[in-house]
Amino acid sequence: MEMRMTGLETTTDAVKVDLLALKADFKEEITATRSTLNIILQALHSQVSLHAASVTPTTQPQAQPGTTTQQSDLER
Repeated sequence: MEMRMTGLETTTDAVKVDLLALKADFKEEITATRSTLNIILQALHSQVSLHAASVTPTTQPQAQPGTTTQQSDLER
């Protein structure tokens, strides 16, 4: 019985060590993933900002049939 408990304790200790290593690896991977996502989001944000700055409306959009009328349409 004593040998079995010692074997079980050894196995339990090994599992604990493996779990601690897994947690550490997981934290590192999450940190790396978060960093990568932040880089992607910053790049997308800068592209959207550049695109929005370069696009200037030249004319007012035309109302399509079946849409709500504007105030100027009501005065006609």
